[in-house]
Amino acid sequence: MDPRTPESRAGRPARNFRPSATQWLLRSCKVLLAIACLSCTAPALAYEIGPLVSLLVKKGLITEEEAEELRAELAMEFAETPAGKIDVADDVKHLQFKSDLRTRYQYESTTIDPDLEALDRSRWRYRLKLGVDYQFTRGWSTGVQMETAEVSDSTNTDFGGYFDKDRDGTFVSQAYIDYNQPRSWAQLTNLTIGKKKHPFLIDPGFWDSDTNPEGFTGQLGWQFNGDDWLTLRAGTYLIDEAREGIAGNGSDDWLFMGQAEYTRYLGFRSNLRIAPMILAETDGDTSVLTAEGGNTPTNENAINYFGNMMAVSLPIEVNFLVGNLPQQLSLTAGYNLHADDAVNDPSSPYRPDDAPPGARFSGDGLFYNVRYMLGGPKYFKEWSLGLEYRYLGNASMTPNLTDSDFGKNRLNQSGFLVYGTYMLSNSVRLTSTYMNSKAIDGDWYSEVADIDDSEILMLDLQAKF
Repeated sequence: MDPRTPESRAGRPARNFRPSATQWLLRSCKVLLAIACLSCTAPALAYEIGPLVSLLVKKGLITEEEAEELRAELAMEFAETPAGKIDVADDVKHLQFKSDLRTRYQYESTTIDPDLEALDRSRWRYRLKLGVDYQFTRGWSTGVQMETAEVSDSTNTDFGGYFDKDRDGTFVSQAYIDYNQPRSWAQLTNLTIGKKKHPFLIDPGFWDSDTNPEGFTGQLGWQFNGDDWLTLRAGTYLIDEAREGIAGNGSDDWLFMGQAEYTRYLGFRSNLRIAPMILAETDGDTSVLTAEGGNTPTNENAINYFGNMMAVSLPIEVNFLVGNLPQQLSLTAGYNLHADDAVNDPSSPYRPDDAPPGARFSGDGLFYNVRYMLGGPKYFKEWSLGLEYRYLGNASMTPNLTDSDFGKNRLNQSGFLVYGTYMLSNSVRLTSTYMNSKAIDGDWYSEVADIDDSEILMLDLQAKF
């Protein structure tokens, strides 16, 4: 007798411990429930498990009575899970909550005139972002995000005020409806309306990472040669809402963007991205920017001037691995085709402050940067280091969009940036950033180019959860 059999151990015939087909199917459904509970909301779970139970009845594997018992048991077990305690609409397939808290120490030193002493300042700051994304059936989704600070290009608020709360309000930074559904003729068809982070490949030095446009964004993409992509993007964004019925208010002003990106697959976690782009503002009447007329920009160095801005640029990005270490080399080169018009318009903030009447100038419409990144921090103990050189001519880009920190958001600045990040846990990171910039033309002073040099150090402790 085989000593491994139950007969040899107990001295009696072996019992059949195999469950029946019905029991096995019921247990399988419960396993599916456990897996689904980890990733689905209650409506999504019902959407996935319900048809399976009905199929079991249709195939005659379980009776209708057993199906009802299974549905009831699944509902009771799911109600005890964290996901089961969230009650959302039946059309919601996925629900995601997002939070981002950052504290910052910031030191800055700015020299307005080489003959004057630098203006030094240090401060403690924090920012908070709270958001939720809903994914519906048939390709629809929506999202809302609230964050501290009301300006368009910053989410920071300062410590101080003897523990006051009047500067601690939250504001809507994203509110949008999105449609994203692959088609037979295009693998990517995406349309967004509302206020949302843009999808364009543009360096944050030329479009501040906290600035979310308002309007319409569309994308079409085609995959070919395996993992290569061609993606077309277009954006139409309202930048000044004018009440046309009031005399002298003029018409709305818009920002238009277009981009064609080619992504070439180079291997595991390696690719080449080339994405020529055009960005242009309409040249409307902005003489009335009040509650009765329009919306005054609220960013760091806002200007009430739209137009004479048609920038073409070529961002290029290469991502690759050396061993297991991610690396990135990126370059952006661009030019404002209307730079001369911008500096020669008598009402323009790009024109020199001391310009004699009728004097003509050549505007510097060039902007570019070169960046090298080593590492890609996502998980505990991972890190990154970066080095960048940046150049912004005196009429190159609107300061309503450019980075609010580099050069104190002034034009006619060039210099270096150094940054590093270390992951203290999978959700908490420590980041340091140092920026140093100087005036490109030391004799050029205008409303948007009024400093000689700037030095900024930022130390951030950030938690995403």
